[in-house]
Amino acid sequence: MTVKLGEVPSDLKNGTKLARGANFRCLLSNSPIEPDCIKAEGTGKRLGTRLMAAIAEGARGRVYLSPTREIETAALAAREPWKPEGELVKDARAFTPYLYGLLTWSELFTTRQLVALSTFSSLVGEVREKARADSLSAGMQDGLSRKCEVECKIHICVKGTERLLCHGRQG
Repeated sequence: MTVKLGEVPSDLKNGTKLARGANFRCLLSNSPIEPDCIKAEGTGKRLGTRLMAAIAEGARGRVYLSPTREIETAALAAREPWKPEGELVKDARAFTPYLYGLLTWSELFTTRQLVALSTFSSLVGEVREKARADSLSAGMQDGLSRKCEVECKIHICVKGTERLLCHGRQG
């Protein structure tokens, strides 16, 4: 993969998805890919992921880098400390990853996504206690209200995910 700067070509702005379901077009030939072909590749465990770019913090904001062997090696070295357990429902009407060979919850995430989720979930308790202490020191009698706690957790997850995934920071 090579990162290119500039305007996105008009034929790529809408992505490769053609319609609902597994209807995509090939980036190389521009031909439609049969949904049954995609499902067969998935159930055959021949689908995978590929690092498209690395994002770093530059002097003026984000810098997008083409993945080198060193960057790919570092990305592949990530090991998740935790995986969600359990099988996916196989007769869901709107949730059909099983048609593509994804049978468990952990298969819905990449290793790097699981590392990020584990990192955030381990920090939520610390942030909650810090927010409670700050609210008490600011004069709130009973610390954080339930509504404030929920909003705080949502903010932490959204901003933390953006920060880690977009800027590569942990902590």
